[in-house]
Amino acid sequence: MILLTGLPVLPAEPVQAELPRGLAAIEGQVPERIAGNRLLWSGPVSGLKIRGDLPDLGIQLDRRIYDSLDLTAQALVLVGDKKRPALLSIRLKRGDEDISQANCQVGPIGTHLSLLLDFRGLKPARYRLLVTATGQAAPATETAFEIVDLIPAATRPVQQGKVPILLQPSPRMSGPRRVTTGVPFPRGAIVDPRQLRLIRDDEKTEVPVQIRVTARWSPRGYIRWALLDFTARIDPLRPRTWWLEYGPNVVRPPVTTPVTVKQDKGRIEVNTGRLVFSVKQQGFSFLESARLITGNGQPGPELVTGSRVVLVDESGTRYESAGDRDSRVDVEEAGPLRVVLAARGWFVADGKRLGRYTVRMTARQGEAALHVDHTFVITESSHRVRYRGIFLETELARVERRRFGLERDGFVEARQEHAWLVQDDDETCRVVEQQGNDRRTLARGGRASGWVDTGNVTLSIRDFWQQYPKEFEIEGRMLRAHFWPRHPRAASHPIATISGRNIHRLWFAHEGELLDLRIPPDYAQLSKGRDEFYYIPSAIKNSADNGLGVAKTHSLCFRFHETPAERVAAQAREDHFTCGVLADPAWIDQTLAVGPLHPVDTVRFPDVETALSRHFDYLQRMQEQVHDYGMWNFGDRHSNWNNREMRPVVNRTWANHHHGCPRTYWLLYLRSGDPKYLQAARRHSMHLMDIDTCHWTTPEFEKLPYPRGKIRGALCDYKGLVHWHSGNRLYDYNNVTDFLFFHWYLDGYARAVDVARETADAVASHPRPGNSGRDGTGPLSSLCFLYEATWDVRLLPQLETYATAVLGSQSKADGKYGAGYFGEWSGFAPWLPRYIRLTRDPAAVAALEGWCDWLSRYAFYGSGGAEWHDLAEGYRLLGKRQYLEKGVAEMKLFLGDQFLQSGHSLDGHFTNALTLNGGYFSQRMPNFLSALAKLEGPVVPRYGRSWGVFDRLEMGVYNFRRKKKPSGLPIVVLREPVDKNFDLDLKGRWGDEPGVPIRVVHVESRAVVLETKVAGAGRKVTIPRDGRTGQYSVWFAGEQTPIVQFPISTLPGEVVSWQDVYSKRMQALYFGVRPDVTEVEIDVAFGYDAASGSVHQPDGRMMARVFDERMWVAAWKRLRFTVPPALRGKVLHFLHGRSHDEVHFQPVRGVHPWLAITSDRFFVPQRIVTEAIK
Repeated sequence: MILLTGLPVLPAEPVQAELPRGLAAIEGQVPERIAGNRLLWSGPVSGLKIRGDLPDLGIQLDRRIYDSLDLTAQALVLVGDKKRPALLSIRLKRGDEDISQANCQVGPIGTHLSLLLDFRGLKPARYRLLVTATGQAAPATETAFEIVDLIPAATRPVQQGKVPILLQPSPRMSGPRRVTTGVPFPRGAIVDPRQLRLIRDDEKTEVPVQIRVTARWSPRGYIRWALLDFTARIDPLRPRTWWLEYGPNVVRPPVTTPVTVKQDKGRIEVNTGRLVFSVKQQGFSFLESARLITGNGQPGPELVTGSRVVLVDESGTRYESAGDRDSRVDVEEAGPLRVVLAARGWFVADGKRLGRYTVRMTARQGEAALHVDHTFVITESSHRVRYRGIFLETELARVERRRFGLERDGFVEARQEHAWLVQDDDETCRVVEQQGNDRRTLARGGRASGWVDTGNVTLSIRDFWQQYPKEFEIEGRMLRAHFWPRHPRAASHPIATISGRNIHRLWFAHEGELLDLRIPPDYAQLSKGRDEFYYIPSAIKNSADNGLGVAKTHSLCFRFHETPAERVAAQAREDHFTCGVLADPAWIDQTLAVGPLHPVDTVRFPDVETALSRHFDYLQRMQEQVHDYGMWNFGDRHSNWNNREMRPVVNRTWANHHHGCPRTYWLLYLRSGDPKYLQAARRHSMHLMDIDTCHWTTPEFEKLPYPRGKIRGALCDYKGLVHWHSGNRLYDYNNVTDFLFFHWYLDGYARAVDVARETADAVASHPRPGNSGRDGTGPLSSLCFLYEATWDVRLLPQLETYATAVLGSQSKADGKYGAGYFGEWSGFAPWLPRYIRLTRDPAAVAALEGWCDWLSRYAFYGSGGAEWHDLAEGYRLLGKRQYLEKGVAEMKLFLGDQFLQSGHSLDGHFTNALTLNGGYFSQRMPNFLSALAKLEGPVVPRYGRSWGVFDRLEMGVYNFRRKKKPSGLPIVVLREPVDKNFDLDLKGRWGDEPGVPIRVVHVESRAVVLETKVAGAGRKVTIPRDGRTGQYSVWFAGEQTPIVQFPISTLPGEVVSWQDVYSKRMQALYFGVRPDVTEVEIDVAFGYDAASGSVHQPDGRMMARVFDERMWVAAWKRLRFTVPPALRGKVLHFLHGRSHDEVHFQPVRGVHPWLAITSDRFFVPQRIVTEAIK
């Protein structure tokens, strides 16, 4: 062993260690001293398949460039089976100089080798890593990399300081509250979590805290995320700031009365100081016993004497977790303030298995409560098996009362030993008691508050009514939480009641005696004459509605009492309360742990903050309006909206993982700390990871193609009405894994890590060839994040395969769209910034520059959203101001896609699709604002051209007004300052032959310089040099209404008549204000899907805006604004958003009747020819 400053030694002994399971590369840290052979560990890699021929020996490092803040590097050594060596030599060289050498044993056939290398103290230089097999004719391989002091844009952080932790106020939930939250750190700040401590707002009082490392900047390197558990004091009215202190001299004392865990005689016993409970390690059946700790510190009488975790099939056969003798109970976390047990296994009946379960139990110091997450997974085709019941049963020592919570803290108390509460739908619940065969309804209500109380035990379920159908039942001493009710309401929604307004509620999966996930066959008839329903018949025909692999998690809380409690409703609400406790968003932005993320800033960016907040509120409001509730629906969003009928569309009705929307709410929370975002993020995340992801398959279904196939860890999709449609979309443009880790980093939700591991296993075992466009960028973005979150070396081959395919697709100078273009909706995901941050690949940085150069000139193309993430990253690395100018232009255009009207049901709505404009804006704007906030001086928007038309603007021309006699204002006026040849490039959609007549007249001489007809896609005409300069009037005639791409000429001056054109998905139109006016009026006619129109000053600041609340029909609105003296006679510009279909506009007063597509082309014609020469 050597110190950091020591000289390397070259030992040659074999190094062999087991590859750390789970999160060991994250929770473990580098040793104080550097190993002389610079190999921290090596181990076999299993479960990895390689596409194509496997080399005898190959190596791949995780980065191209490392710096002094990368303490370690990870490598994958691929070992073939044909010439398989027993021993490998690992050599690190700087030029011809040997730096270190170690020998590593090779694992069994079918495995490869993982290496973790210690790079601390290595000088900046070029290096090679060589791997050589021992023996004759031994294969060898090597890879090169570079070490620099600091990578571009990186800074060396201070290694001691204080992180502000903001505690948001809550009038209803003030006082001491147990919280879990995540705190990020910048790269290079801290390695050892023991050097952290929490202090209160007096900056003196230390708070007991449990800390777990959940992410590192490199395997065993600097801490990226730390998870904190502590008791916060929430103020009713004002936010409070506590401090997390870090540094080499910080010492955190031990907790005085920690939670204890004992494992003995096949049982695990947990003691919180208030509650002691036990579970069996084999044949898990939930609680074996539970007792309160009395005043003398000793356990009191038994409150729980046994439990069962049960699944019942349609025949009534009971499958229980206790029947699985191979089940496993792990102590996942054993800290002083929080202990987590995780049980996994099968439901078993007479040796037959049906369905899997995971039950996590969380106990906290000093609490007489147990928090439980119960997950069941469907492991059989839902076309073969249906379910009658899924429940958690607890046998109590005694039952003193039977109270069921109703609405607004009300309750009803049953007198009979058998009673139940059922939430039938989101508006109806009922409480029934039974004696013998006699049943009596005690109460009917709306939305039950989700708790039942027996005097000594209160059981509550989070989001109870939202996840209907649900049931609480007390039968004798048995307390049951039914995740599918035992006493359901009869199915009451036959096909005759189903329409476009309610089909998304999936009544067939939320009511009736049996849990049946199949779409009813008669739903196929709904598509007759209705294109919107076209996915449904094919889903039924292909059995793509199969629920195999679907999971569902419910969060419960068991709270124990010595005597019957009177604050049951309030306590149950508190047990599921969402606290806003988060590190200061300004600190989060500085750490770059999730990339740049500008905190909420209503001073510098008020329009953006209004748009983000009100769009989020709109989405939550729509959930209530269309009843997006039920255990299979709750938490998901819709991909699009029918404004006319005020409902979600049926075609691709669910957003699922589409367009990166899973990360949206987490990013909004990270930059604000507002608990409204955290609650939505949790709900959304739990739905996506459970229901929109496949968690089980069979050999039969794994081989099937889309849409019938199932791969564990792959996505279901948004087609076919149900959330579980398909289930084998693994390398898919919709792949998103970051939301899983946000849930883990910020909430400690371990199931998110389970699902991420399933995805990593699937990637390792199902290699693909790589793609370009969104089919490549989506998977690549996801793989980059997944690798850095897990350091799973098995991901490296696929990551490199996809990077090669996508980077190789960038167009060259002779390409259709010029150099630098990435096509096929490549902006679907933030792949390029993530790949650069991971690998530091110089080729990727060059690709980024080419791409941003292209973007800053042209409009964005396709539904991949605005590439703010690329433009911001390009500015950070390359410093080109025009990248942000282009981003500002797109920002303003996107704001034009939003409807804002307080009190209106559509307030906050973005056209054209909920997951497109609003979704991309919410995801990417915080990153872009972080770069924009650091830019000095005003930013003038750099507008491009029309959507889908490069370097030109497409507009429709009301040519029919002139018919066969061109007269009045010409369509276009051109200005030629110098006599020379110039082109009329008449591209567009001009209609059929014989075409549209065109006449061009020189104004001063009234000479006709061109008379022709244009049809089809148009053509180019050259006007020869003729000794004339000045202005030319251009008319189109005939009965047709062509779509014309402007500019039509190569001249520097070109204006178009306002009254004769309408805009098609435009960028910006420029107009002149008359010098003598104080007020301007413009009439705006909105076509389908347009939401607003606005006028802006030359620097981009908005002057006026008008909204259209009826986006589905054409309507005229008047835009009126005052003109200050400084803007009289100036050129302003008009915007109407980026995705609107059509907008028409007419000047009323105060403006010249001419438009230009750029400000430099605008001029006011002094003379025009008002009638074409015959």
